[in-house]
Amino acid sequence: MALGAFLVSLIPYSISNQADAILAKTRANTALVKKLDEMIRFGKNILETQPTMDQMNAIHWKGRREKFRTAHESEINLHQMSKRILKQKHGVIEIKLSAWQQEKAELEAANEKLYQEYKPLKDKMKGIMEVKRQIEAVEQAKERKYQIEQPAR
Repeated sequence: MALGAFLVSLIPYSISNQADAILAKTRANTALVKKLDEMIRFGKNILETQPTMDQMNAIHWKGRREKFRTAHESEINLHQMSKRILKQKHGVIEIKLSAWQQEKAELEAANEKLYQEYKPLKDKMKGIMEVKRQIEAVEQAKERKYQIEQPAR
């Protein structure tokens, strides 16, 4: 088993550290992509329900306004909830869908590029680990053979 442990120590720290750094960047980008997805979804909700809100705000008579509100309650609630979440959770006041979509696309492209850098490192580490497993299997077989031969003496 000593040789197998020695082989693990042969995995250059630079490979392991590079892989860890790439994975950390990928995780951070993925978290940002999820945040942007949420922001885009709520932004679209606001833009889609804005005409209904404009119609409601144009009605100045209380009775008609309440009837309109009741008839379009789900849209109004969706609009208000989306606006509140964007403001409170993400600190967004102005909706910039195209900028968010562009940033999301850039992050996804960066993730793809990072994965292309990570893949060869992963393959190297996988090869070293496979050699380690094979050496350990050989060492275990030798140990079993030694244990079988030992009592015969």
